[in-house]
Amino acid sequence: MKKRLLSIVSAILIVSTLLSTVAIATMAPPTRSSAYINAYAKTLSASDKKLTVTYSIIGCGVMTSIGASSIKIYEKNGTAAWTVVKTFSYPSDSSLRSSKTTVHASTVTYTGTAGRQYYAEIVFYAGNSNGSDTRTVTTSIVTI
Repeated sequence: MKKRLLSIVSAILIVSTLLSTVAIATMAPPTRSSAYINAYAKTLSASDKKLTVTYSIIGCGVMTSIGASSIKIYEKNGTAAWTVVKTFSYPSDSSLRSSKTTVHASTVTYTGTAGRQYYAEIVFYAGNSNGSDTRTVTTSIVTI
């Protein structure tokens, strides 16, 4: 009886270890974006007429400056046209970047109009004494 129980526990441990290895492999980070930008992420959410852009960037080592150069909020008015309704830009908005660090994460908010569609465009930035790089990305579309 003990031998059978030990075999079952061993089999469970082996299967769980194999499944853990598969999970780790699928969660592996993407390949490096550049010599300066390792990874970045962004989301746009809407609640109570407020749009919140949340973003983060990881540099390839300590950067002199890291974060976003600009964040533009686009609104779809009645037609098929999208127009910029708000621009956050560095250095006017100093919270968009951090200095002498590897990681920067922040949020910006904008009060929109109920029933309208929005998306954000983020220009990520990372730089040091050797140079710099940017990546321009857009969020998904949300409706307030």
